[in-house]
Amino acid sequence: MPFDARCKIAAGGIFVNFESLTAVIQTPAPSRQSRRPALSTKTAIPRSAFQNFQNVVVIGGRACGTAAVVHLVHSLARGSRITVVDPCETEYPSVFDDVDPLLLTNTSHRINSLFPDRPEDFLEFLDESKKSRSVPRHVVGKYCRTRFLEACATAAVHGIEIVQITDRAWSARGTSHGYDLLLESGSHIHASDVVVAVGFGDVQRPLGISGIPPYPSTRLRRLAGRNALVIGQGQSGIDAALVLCAAGSRVTMCSRTGQFPAVRTRTLYHEYQGGQLVDAPADFRRLVDEDCQRRGFPPLSGQLAPARDPVSMLREETYLAEHDMCPWQDSIVGIIDAIVDAGAPVANDREFLWRYVTSITLPLAQQLLARIDEGSISTKKIDAVSTDKFDLVVAATGFSPPPLYHRGRTLYFGGCFSHDMEVTQLSSDLRVVLSVTHGPERIWAIGPASGIRIPFANFLHTASRQASWVAGQIADKYAPDQAPRQRRQELRRG
Repeated sequence: MPFDARCKIAAGGIFVNFESLTAVIQTPAPSRQSRRPALSTKTAIPRSAFQNFQNVVVIGGRACGTAAVVHLVHSLARGSRITVVDPCETEYPSVFDDVDPLLLTNTSHRINSLFPDRPEDFLEFLDESKKSRSVPRHVVGKYCRTRFLEACATAAVHGIEIVQITDRAWSARGTSHGYDLLLESGSHIHASDVVVAVGFGDVQRPLGISGIPPYPSTRLRRLAGRNALVIGQGQSGIDAALVLCAAGSRVTMCSRTGQFPAVRTRTLYHEYQGGQLVDAPADFRRLVDEDCQRRGFPPLSGQLAPARDPVSMLREETYLAEHDMCPWQDSIVGIIDAIVDAGAPVANDREFLWRYVTSITLPLAQQLLARIDEGSISTKKIDAVSTDKFDLVVAATGFSPPPLYHRGRTLYFGGCFSHDMEVTQLSSDLRVVLSVTHGPERIWAIGPASGIRIPFANFLHTASRQASWVAGQIADKYAPDQAPRQRRQELRRG
């Protein structure tokens, strides 16, 4: 067997480790002092002599990687191979694999679908009792795992091989016949095409303040003390505070602005009806105002709660959401899609984007207010706290982009060395550019890895749309006729 011996043989000729399919490469970057694996003397797996057979390697196997796989299965020709490379680390702060019931989904059910043209897919996956309420985030992870296994079955029927390798991808070197991928174990695999579906890098640490990441929740519960400080008042900070309160801690929250996100009840998709967006930075605030007015509502400024202290504002915005008085929420997803499709940058309006684009759901706001009212959670200004007075400090200030570097036409996934350069360019079709002379590689970035060019790249809805688009590009590159595309359309109709 030319692939890693840890892969198990499943029915239908699929090589897959079913115990490990839940994992994605979304792992912290190696330190700058990390040693790269020694070059192996093993021979890379040769590409098939048939040019319309692809050997696609997907780096990352959780939500983004799963989206890539399910769309590739519905796109590639018979005889192709999909290899998923993932270290399957259980301690990485995954968004959708943390089983704590306090961590709720932050988007409407129709936005969680892996299939952009079938927004009801996630809703149909849910039990009837869960369809009308927020569900724990790990349910999305279970949904992704289920769709992955279904994709494996579909692949077997259509003669597509799926391989899962439990290892960490270290680099991808461009060659005359594709890409030679070096794994941390020293093994090599060959790829005709590569999809980078990795997650975030390290947690950001503003002002040099140390602290542990907010995920996984099991670590928070294990380390919870009497008094905890959570730096950051966004979604991840609120998650951490609620988990720590449940573990018996008294929590102080602080942040740069001292504010909480706005509160909403849904994230429905309404197609943006404004004019075509151009290359100029998109003013998201203005686009929301215009969209609200087109739908017969006042502009956002007329919907806002009075500017008071953060807790009072949270309470007022929770009241507005409870009474369905925040029509701005129905503008957000359509505008995000329009901006992404236009390839337009976003104007720097950090406070607005943070409060409204990453707003929190009503159930989460209600839980937060309940803990504040009982005295378990309090807020302070960030310059008024001293970290040495707390048993535990949590840095819930967001994550850095995935670390991608290159030297010539070799792309490195994490760890920067003296002669490496940061990857700064993606083409309009999401292909990585490592050399101006060579042009875009057959390496695509989706999800957080596409944040080099695409705003809101950590949004699962965005990543799923990207996965569909990229799979079509990869399949059509080699297809001698329209058969793969026709089969993809037939599968979707079915």
